[in-house]
Amino acid sequence: NGGVKGQGLAGAVEATTTNGGVSLEMTAVPAGGIRAETTNGGVDLRIPGSAKADIRASVLNGGITLTGFELEGGEKTRRRVEGRLNGGGPNVNLETTNGGIKIAAK
Repeated sequence: NGGVKGQGLAGAVEATTTNGGVSLEMTAVPAGGIRAETTNGGVDLRIPGSAKADIRASVLNGGITLTGFELEGGEKTRRRVEGRLNGGGPNVNLETTNGGIKIAAK
């Protein structure tokens, strides 16, 4: 219970909480990837605009916004985003049940 917040991160991240949001600001997408999951709360991920990643994001009750990136391949709906950023790279998996997901270039 409670939120998870990280800034200036460069290594692999696995952030999980039940009642609270997850906010991550990365200096890069690490080879080990990024995983963020919550049940009741949002997920906010900020990564460099040049970052290469394979994105999978899903919400049950909420929406997903992708800002500053063009999604390559895959699919993009209100509740699911799957595809590559900048040609693809390490896995980035984001999930919430009740809340939104924001993925933004910084």
